[in-house]
Amino acid sequence: MIDLTSLISRLEKATEGSRELDAEIAVAIFKADRLPDDLGYVKKTVASDQCAPGMYWYISRSGKSLYAAPRFTTSVDAAISLVPDGWHIYEMNQKDPTRKYSRHAAKISPFNGNDKGWAIYKAGLASATAETLAVAVCIAALRVRQAMTEQEKEG
Repeated sequence: MIDLTSLISRLEKATEGSRELDAEIAVAIFKADRLPDDLGYVKKTVASDQCAPGMYWYISRSGKSLYAAPRFTTSVDAAISLVPDGWHIYEMNQKDPTRKYSRHAAKISPFNGNDKGWAIYKAGLASATAETLAVAVCIAALRVRQAMTEQEKEG
């Protein structure tokens, strides 16, 4: 499992999207499925000398396959797919040096009735700025996913 804190930190420092970050995001959000005929699945990224950037291995007891990660960090549409269920894009701002926006910004918010989500939103964990709009959406969505995971652990 990839540490979301360090992944978010690398995204915040990124000046553009990259296929390496796309693969890390794909692996980080993966949830292992248990099937009756298999022991479960594990994904991991593999060094670039073993596969191309943006690719990751899908490994199970029965074998492994190479997959291409969606272009989360360069496509706003792909980045929006990271927004968890029960949440939606609330606001996106393009970088505009003539106005108050020196970086691209994204904010997501929970749907009404999502009380746990509103706690995350009020804590300021559902917004982000970055050098590209797709990366800003990725950061905001991953922050929310991380906060939701921490909420689940706390009970």
